[in-house]
Amino acid sequence: MTDRIYGAIKKYGMLQDCENIVVGVSGGADSVCLLFVLNKIIKNHYPHIKITAAHINHMLRGKAADEDERYTRELCEKLNIDFKVKKTDAAEYAKEKGISVEMAGREIRYGFFEEISRDLKKCRIAVAHNADDRAETIFYNILRGTGIYGLKGIAHVRGNIIRPLLDERKKDIRDFCTENQLLVREDESNFSTEYTRNKIRLETIPYINERFGVDFSDKLIRLGENAFLDEEFITESADREMKKCVDISADGQKYVLDVSYFKTLHKAVKVRILKYIFPVNLSRSNIEEILDFTENSHSGKVIHLPGNMQAENLYGKIVFSPKNAWESAECFEYRPEGTFYIKETGNTVICTVCGYNENMAETGKICNKALKQIFDYDKISENAVLRNRRNGDVFSPYNGKGCKKLKDFFIDAKVERRERDKKILLADGNRILWIAGMRRSGECIPGPFTKRILRIEIV
Repeated sequence: MTDRIYGAIKKYGMLQDCENIVVGVSGGADSVCLLFVLNKIIKNHYPHIKITAAHINHMLRGKAADEDERYTRELCEKLNIDFKVKKTDAAEYAKEKGISVEMAGREIRYGFFEEISRDLKKCRIAVAHNADDRAETIFYNILRGTGIYGLKGIAHVRGNIIRPLLDERKKDIRDFCTENQLLVREDESNFSTEYTRNKIRLETIPYINERFGVDFSDKLIRLGENAFLDEEFITESADREMKKCVDISADGQKYVLDVSYFKTLHKAVKVRILKYIFPVNLSRSNIEEILDFTENSHSGKVIHLPGNMQAENLYGKIVFSPKNAWESAECFEYRPEGTFYIKETGNTVICTVCGYNENMAETGKICNKALKQIFDYDKISENAVLRNRRNGDVFSPYNGKGCKKLKDFFIDAKVERRERDKKILLADGNRILWIAGMRRSGECIPGPFTKRILRIEIV
């Protein structure tokens, strides 16, 4: 068995670039076997790696839990391995969090393992899941209606967590402990059918084995291996296609999906891309809703989704972002005088009033996209301000066709809805004289009779 486990460690690169390993040890057969075998392998092949054993006393079984702690401590002393212990009331933790005791125990364990590993360089966390655990997980996922991802069951490596025993059967592990005279502790809760996983292990799988004359766990393990290959192929395809149709913002908060390309992909790849985008597990109905949205929504349509996310159709692109990631800018309003800073947009504005003649450089040069413009100062009302948009704003574009609502102008110009409130406008009442960086109106343009100009520059 030791040679097989060493082979799995090399095959999956479990200890590559590793200097420390935290081993979860409960005192049961699986974790005792793991600690014993890893200690032997590391001494023979990785002498630079240091082992730290971690034990959790969940305070659920009174004296028996204390005996588990004492036993694992003594075992580590015999093997000359550093021992860390944490005592936490799992039942009280579960009550506070509103979760099951089983889930509470898992959170406490992995939290403790991560806490230890943070203080160690190049650290891995080894846990003692075996092949039968993998089979039970696959069956449990089937009961929950899993897709191909869940059929993989438990992975050999996930982040900094490794599972060296994952290819070993429970019976072989127990035989190994007996042959090597390794005493183990039995947790009586493992024999209680109160928990779903125990029902699967103690009742369902033995029943299928007996009635159908098969090793059902072996069949489930084989299913997991086949699913792993298919999942790997789909994941690689989705990663490749995602690069072609999804742009991700620098802060990782915003995903922009190119619908025209997305529509050409196989549904399995589409689903995988969506699962990558979302921070929470999507239900089947969520996925169908999003796929329908990519096919049939119109520009400006918004839907709200799990994980505090929303999807918005913006002119053929679907933008996925947190609901609070693109808040409308606060209302702002400034007199066009002197130099000042607009904190709501992060821009500095320089306003200058000076004399004008037709030979000045700006004459006749109207660049709509510039962040610098000049206006006939004497034609601008004293009530004119630099602000963002308000209801009722109207705009008459220079060389445009008449007057239109500012909202309609933004829609025609395909300005994203969330960006409209951030545009700096020169407004005279509800008349918009300039949309900075976009377009100016045909009003207040300097001409032959202009005496003074207002020059506005935004930086």
